[in-house]
Parts: sequence; structure tokens; C-alpha cells
Amino acid sequence: MKTDETNAIANYTQLYRDLYRDNYVAIQYNFVQFFVEHLADVSRVFGADLQSVLILAIVGQNDLQVRIRAGMTGDGALPGEGLSGRTNASSIADICGIPRETVRRKLDAMAKRGWLSRDDAGLWHIAIDGAKMVPVRRELIELDQRGAERTARLFGQAHALAVENAKKKKL
Repeated sequence: MKTDETNAIANYTQLYRDLYRDNYVAIQYNFVQFFVEHLADVSRVFGADLQSVLILAIVGQNDLQVRIRAGMTGDGALPGEGLSGRTNASSIADICGIPRETVRRKLDAMAKRGWLSRDDAGLWHIAIDGAKMVPVRRELIELDQRGAERTARLFGQAHALAVENAKKKKL
């Protein structure tokens, strides 16, 4: 990350720390409202299997990190071989605290759905089928859209509170 970007993130991080401190009740309410709505939505979509959600999120984060580093903004195949974020079942189990055998079973189930793939080294990654949008996102697009709306609302609420907080401090 560039120094200017790092400084901007640090400045905004401090701004939001101050905002959280100065408006704890409102920020906490808005965050918990977002979190509960999203978690309940995800739970419904995944048939209450939140372990699969967590495992998929860990594999997906590795993939997204590689896409960010490659400057990508959309789905589809990554440019170049070996760029996909790959991880193994043991690492996933260590991160989330789910037993390794449970992780393996859930990874296999998601692979059967076409969401994940396993390479020859036994590393897992988001499956890509050559289409513009990867299969897991295509199948979960409505959940993704609802999540984006909730996130936008949360950020909008936080921004409105930040503006009000700044006005109060200038008075």
C-alpha cells in the first residue's frame, strides 16, 4: 500500500475511533442491527450452517486479497497461473477453531456445489468456471446484494453521525 493511502487509512481509523467513543450507543446500535440482520440472512440462506459460512469466508478472503493485489475489480478468472488465493483445511481449522475433519467435510460439500476447487497440492480456492461471475457469487447474488444494501446503510449512518459529531466539536 502506498504511504498516502496508509496515512489516509490511519486518519480515518482515528476519526472513527473518536466517533465510536463519542457516540457509543448510536454506533453500537447501528452495528449490532447490521450484524444481526446480516447474520440472520446468511443463516437462512445457508440453512443455519454458519460453520460453512465461516469456512467459505476464509477461502473467499484469500481469493479477494489476491484479486486486490492484482488490481482486479470483478469476478472471473485471475490473470496468470497460481494467483488464486489458496489455503488448506488445517489452516482454515486453525483460523476458525472448527475441527479439521469438519472443515474437510464442509469443503468437500462446497466443492460438490461447484463453489470451491482443490488443486493437486490439496489447497482450496474459489472455483472459477470461465463465466464472468464465479459460481458461488452467482448462486449467492441476492444475499450479496442484500449485504451490500445493509453495508451502505451502516456506512451512511456512520457518516451522518461523523458529520454531526464534527459539527458539535466546532461549536
